[in-house]
Formats: sequence, structure tokens, C-alpha cells
Amino acid sequence: MVRPLTRGALLVSTAALATACTSGNSAIEPPFTSVNVSTLGKLQFAVGTANIGYPGGQFAGLNTVVTFRKANGGSATAVNSPQIVGPSGFLVPAGELESDGTPNADAGTNTINYTPQAGGPETTFQTNGQATLYGFGPNNYDTSGSANFGDYTLPFYSDQIPDTTDTGGYPASAFYGLPPAWPAAPAGTGFPGYNLGFVDFATAPVSGTYALNVIVPVSVGSSQKSASYSTSATLNASQVLPALAAPTFTFDSTGTGGTLAATIPAGVTEVIVEFTDTTSGFAGTYLFTPTSPAPQTIADGDATAATDGYTIAAAGFDYDAFGPSAPANTQQTPTITGSAGQDDITTSPPVTVQDTSMSAARNRHATIKHRR
Repeated sequence: MVRPLTRGALLVSTAALATACTSGNSAIEPPFTSVNVSTLGKLQFAVGTANIGYPGGQFAGLNTVVTFRKANGGSATAVNSPQIVGPSGFLVPAGELESDGTPNADAGTNTINYTPQAGGPETTFQTNGQATLYGFGPNNYDTSGSANFGDYTLPFYSDQIPDTTDTGGYPASAFYGLPPAWPAAPAGTGFPGYNLGFVDFATAPVSGTYALNVIVPVSVGSSQKSASYSTSATLNASQVLPALAAPTFTFDSTGTGGTLAATIPAGVTEVIVEFTDTTSGFAGTYLFTPTSPAPQTIADGDATAATDGYTIAAAGFDYDAFGPSAPANTQQTPTITGSAGQDDITTSPPVTVQDTSMSAARNRHATIKHRR
């Protein structure tokens, strides 16, 4: 989106410079470059099944992967509006409710929709949903020109998943690319981590063609029209990965650090595990593959004696989810589709682990006493 703030700032700064250097030309409007929004980037899209694990069973859902990048590999636009149109029989559930208790406007249709930037009824993606350089995210610039950073809490429509162990419903998770598998986020930016590319939906997948339309709006008064990018992907709903067991964490003798292990099911080429210390705020992302399946160490200096335990969530893939991700990959059109022709995932339910052993309790007590 060409934001009025951007062009306005350019005009002011350039005009001020002209006044300071050549006062006789101060009334001349400086030149500016118009950007053709219809050629800003290239759009890619893939779909697959999502085998979503929950306590007591599995839920069959839809997985999506998108890239929308400029030639240098960065995000194509600061603002856009994505829309996924499913085949006949695909259904957006009515479980997602607006603030007044009514279903989202796209509920009951075959379209996972957006709300226009000018406003309108609430939808799945709403106004802040964006097709990013890797994955969908709530990252549209707001009306003040501020950038939003973040990933969606997944899966969408999580209230459709039965969970008798939690009165708050299925514990959806946000996945971020963080050290040690990803580089550290830029210091002081408030950037929470890198997008892992996948966005899954807890609604029944239907075989057929899924169309992705991305609308790039322009500022009011622009001579250009909004641009529309479109592509599609085909899904075989019978192609489903095995269930993914929840990762395990084995505490060391201090009762804080330890080793993180993940099981890699047949057909899965990589497993990404999110580890979060709910007390200290430490979070890390760990990558396991069939060629590097060994448990990984989490040091005592990272993890703490967490009174609330550690939260662990995992996702397995039959395609390369790690390779196309930022910041390492700067290709405009990286390969995003797996060898089986689609992008299937399998996820474990998030779990919380705590060390309740007497030895760990003694160690924690000794540590606290020593610090005093």
C-alpha cells in the first residue's frame, strides 16, 4: 500500500532541502517516483492437510503456506488483504465469533476472507491479516503508519477442537523462529521472531483447488487502482501425516536445564519444537530432522527453576519449512512445495512439563539459600 505518510514525508523533506539551497525554486514541487503496485512482488501458494493433535485424538484440518516477496526477498507490500477460496464443500466454521457474539462474516462460506482496510464486518483475517514474505500474519501497517510484528496463534478455529482437559478450550500456540535454529531477532526492535511459514485451520480439508487472491490497496487519491495477485494450489485430502507425539524434556540435576527430545514420524522430514520458560520468558526454537534426530541441550542459564513449568509445542512437516524462512533465505520464489506435491503438517498438543522430584526440589532450595 502506498501510504500518504510516506509520500508526504518525502515531499516535506525534499522541499525543505530545496528552500535551503535555492530559495528561488522553493515553490517547485520536487519529483517523486510512482510505484506500479501490480508488479511489486511474486506470489506463491501451497496447501496440505493438518493432522492436529489434541488430548485424546487427532483433528483433520487444512494447512497453508504462502510467500509474497520482492526481488530482494523482502515482503512485497506493507499492506495487503488475502482471501482463500476453497473448493465446493469446503466450509469456514461458525465458531469464530465477533465481539457481539455473532459469527464472523465468512462463516458458513467456502472463503477464508479479509475485512477491507476501509472497514466492514469481522472476518477470519480481519483488516490486519497479510500475506507476508513467508506465511500469513497479522502484520499490516496501521493507519498511523506503524508496523505490526507477530504471528497468528494456531490453529485458526481452535474452538472446533475438543479438549476436555482445559476449560479454556484447545491451547493454541504461536510459533516463532528463534535461536538456536534461527538467528537472534534484531535487538531493541520488539520483533518477536521469524515466521515459520505455515498457518493451519481447524476445519475439514476438502480435495480440490484452493485459490489465493491478494488485494494490494492504494492510498486515497492515487491515480492507480488496487492491484490483485492470484494463484492456486491443489489438495488431496486423503494424504495425511501420522500423529506427532509431544516432545519430552528431561531435567538435569539442577531441576532447571536439561535435554529436549522429539520423535520424527514416518514421512516427516523435519520437526520444529517451540520451548518456552513461562517464568523467565526464555523461548527457543529447535529443529530435528531424520539426519539430526538427537536430543538437544537447554542450559541452566537459559531455563530457570520455573514455578509454572515449561511449555512445549511441536509441528512436523513433509516439506522444507526451515529452508525458505527469513532471514537466511532471500530468494523471491523459494521452493515451498514438498516432494509429495503438497504441504502437510502434523502437530502435537502443547504440553507443560515440571520437575517434581525431591532431588530437584532440594537443589532449588539450596540454590535459593545460597543466593541469600
